Amino acid sequence: MKNTFGNALGLTIFGESHGAAVGAVLDGLAAGLPVDEAYIAERMDRRRARGDGLSTARTEPDVVEFLSGVVNRHVTANPLADIAGKTRGVPGDCDMLNVARAMGISLG
Repeated sequence: MKNTFGNALGLTIFGESHGAAVGAVLDGLAAGLPVDEAYIAERMDRRRARGDGLSTARTEPDVVEFLSGVVNRHVTANPLADIAGKTRGVPGDCDMLNVARAMGISLG
């Protein structure tokens, strides 16, 4: 399965929910476009788990960090790369990991 979508504007996603981080690379944006970090933080806050019984009990920060492609809150001519949730996943957080461990597979 590919993790890259689009042609003129390409989006590549990477990472796993039980890994160190998830992120994206967005390629093809015009240089100089403004990046509204407050808006991005607000959108990320809306999607995070709340531990309210309707979603996962895990509460993890969803803070986006731009690694490249943004200077002074504007897009540069380089691909925009970001990561979210740099906290390390806890083994056992995902059912898949529990099943894999029970089968004797080491994932760490």
